Amino acid sequence: MKTFDVRMRFKHTAFDLERAVKRKLGWRDDANFRILRRSIDARKKDSIRVVYRVTTDMHDPLDDLYKEIENVRGKHEGRRLPKIVIVGSGPAGMFAAQHLASAGVPSTIVEQGPDLVDRIKKIAAFYRRGVLDPLGNIGFGAGGAGAFSDGKLYTRIKSPLAGYVLNELRKAGAPETVTFDATAHIGSNKLRNCLRVLFERLRGGGVTIRFDEKLLDVGIDNGKVRSVLTSKGRIDDVDYLLLAAGHSAMDVFRMLSERDVALEFKPFAVGLRVEHLKETINRLQYGADYSAKYEGIEAANYRLAHTDSSGRGCYSFCMCPGGYIINSSTESSGVVTNGMSNYGYRAPYSNSGIVVGVDEADVSALGFSGVLGGLELQRNLESEFRGLVNAEGSARVIPGQRLRDFLEGRASKSLPGNSSVPCALPAELSGKLPSFVLGGIKGALEAFERQLPGFQTGEEACIFGVETRTSSPVRILRDRETFQSPSAENLYPLGEGAGYAGGIVSSAVDGVGAAIKILEGIRS
Repeated sequence: MKTFDVRMRFKHTAFDLERAVKRKLGWRDDANFRILRRSIDARKKDSIRVVYRVTTDMHDPLDDLYKEIENVRGKHEGRRLPKIVIVGSGPAGMFAAQHLASAGVPSTIVEQGPDLVDRIKKIAAFYRRGVLDPLGNIGFGAGGAGAFSDGKLYTRIKSPLAGYVLNELRKAGAPETVTFDATAHIGSNKLRNCLRVLFERLRGGGVTIRFDEKLLDVGIDNGKVRSVLTSKGRIDDVDYLLLAAGHSAMDVFRMLSERDVALEFKPFAVGLRVEHLKETINRLQYGADYSAKYEGIEAANYRLAHTDSSGRGCYSFCMCPGGYIINSSTESSGVVTNGMSNYGYRAPYSNSGIVVGVDEADVSALGFSGVLGGLELQRNLESEFRGLVNAEGSARVIPGQRLRDFLEGRASKSLPGNSSVPCALPAELSGKLPSFVLGGIKGALEAFERQLPGFQTGEEACIFGVETRTSSPVRILRDRETFQSPSAENLYPLGEGAGYAGGIVSSAVDGVGAAIKILEGIRS
């Protein structure tokens, strides 16, 4: 068995790839192979290559995992099945429920937001008229925040369960390439279609999904969750509570703190979101004549990072080629920006968060203390940026500034064409940022200009704010091996909201991991 990389010219066919692999293997006629990963190497703009990692090992570990799932199915017949409640219908909650259902163990998902159809309507009402539903918006509702936040599927985690999650998404309608592309991406439009399939699959497996039902409280007695109180009543005799509420579930964090569930401050990042014309980023990454030399190449991505002299890091976050900057507010008192792309990256702009790391000392120095200090800083910044735009219906307006004006410390009188959904107004952003965030962003932008000359120039370049929901500022503590909270042995904090994941795939993997642990406990 051999695993190796094959570098191909940008324009090549499947036959060309097969010949290249056989050449590496000494022209053996029986040389079968599988593609493990595909990426673009654009370091040499005059010679862009597509790099494949391939293996001659034709045994796919996923086959073993699916056989194991099949073997477990039915082993619980004749036993009392536990009452399992899952809070949150994002990737962690959905994939936990799916894995349990695949073993014949049903569960109930409680989701505070609306189903997919009503969620889309509520988001449209916000964007058109400024009517924000705090329970049904870009952050909350069927599928979680990821359902309307780009659909990126690439992850740095090494868990073998990542391949399982990607394959399940493929079976639900995602492009086959998501299983091996280095920058796997469904797009917000296709992801919503996948969610419809996944929800129907859950219901077919015996999962009950209760939308528009908000978690209010948990009843903990003698180290176990005994009940769950929701906006529609009380659920008693709970055997397992899987808490996958998402990184913006501020009221859940406060409730858990009041119930003395073990929490800790978690470092996070805040900043702004920068936007260029897609064509600008393509030229910076691929070269001025890229469209003629590399016809059909996908919109260029970038990943940039800078550490200043004090050791503080600033980096690009959630880069969205050919995408949009969107108002992701979950409260009418504040404004939150995020980015998204549809499948194919066809929009004329590309954007990315430029964010600075925030630790507990930073939060304390700004006057926000305690385990929930990060939450209070987030809300404060969101409120400050909300106050920058005073037009009627400004809850839906994003404040923005020309990038050169931001760097040179002057207000923008107008904004060029941009992708902001639903709309943006000129504002002076720097005065609302903590000094260390402002300094970090400006220093990083200077460094990024050295890495990608032209990044700061161009009349079309703008920056918008504020980007606060990069990750959860709270971690709900749990045991590394068992996934159980030290405060309640049947409480399983999961996903981004619990502080153990950073995206769709890693959150889904976290949910599957918890389901595996629960199934092991049921069988023992």
